[in-house]
Amino acid sequence: MAGNVYIVRAGKFIKIGFATDVPRRLAQLQTGTSEPLQLLAVIPECTMKLEKLLHLRLADFKERGEWFRYTGRCRAFIVTIMSGARPKTAADIDNLWEFAAGMGALQNARRTLANPASTHEQLKEAHIVLRSLTH
Repeated sequence: MAGNVYIVRAGKFIKIGFATDVPRRLAQLQTGTSEPLQLLAVIPECTMKLEKLLHLRLADFKERGEWFRYTGRCRAFIVTIMSGARPKTAADIDNLWEFAAGMGALQNARRTLANPASTHEQLKEAHIVLRSLTH
């Protein structure tokens, strides 16, 4: 069955689901929570298999059911999808996962370099990370 995988946020959590009619599904979900729901992304024209693959990839962040903690690498991964990435296969998901890890490392290195309280060792490590990501 073809439909859409959607990613919705409620506070510190995201839900990854599948629906043929996303606006209708979001309206249904909203009646079950007092937290305002925010639609983060929709991956159109896919199957429930993609939803299940995303659930497997984010298993370490699982809170309950189809809800996941929106932190760290999970957040970086979702941001890549919000930016337009449209995974369709397990290989696509794995590639995005690795890309998200690199983006997270890059952000941490930049924060370290911008922090005047960073130690010499922290600055050295940040430079190593930046070099490894740019070469």
